[in-house]
Amino acid sequence: MERIKRVEAAVNALRLSEHAIIHLLGTARLCAQLAQARGENPELAYIAGLLHDVAAYRNGSSLNHARLGAAWAEKLLRQLGGFAEAEIRVIHDAIYLHSDKTVVHGPFAQLLKEADARRNGVWDISECKDSWRF
Repeated sequence: MERIKRVEAAVNALRLSEHAIIHLLGTARLCAQLAQARGENPELAYIAGLLHDVAAYRNGSSLNHARLGAAWAEKLLRQLGGFAEAEIRVIHDAIYLHSDKTVVHGPFAQLLKEADARRNGVWDISECKDSWRF
């Protein structure tokens, strides 16, 4: 719980829009719920959901936001400390892959993709087309 609070404080310090915060928090909560149901780590899932679109909201563009966001998240988690390398890698990879909804990349990345799609009004991820790649 302490790690989540530190990541939330870092995101809060960015002064993102209300729309951004609603999306990020909603995705984070749904990620944690999906992770709990699927036997994945809900804390890491929450953090991945919270950070997944930060680059898009900071830059005002979704162009390359998954790649940029993954790099930013990795740097942030290292700065905050208290995360194992394997945990940082899991979060990084899920964020990096989350925009490609047409390919299944593994259970942890998939739960972030599904949570993000659901927050955007798509309840069946198989409905996602190639246009979902950013």
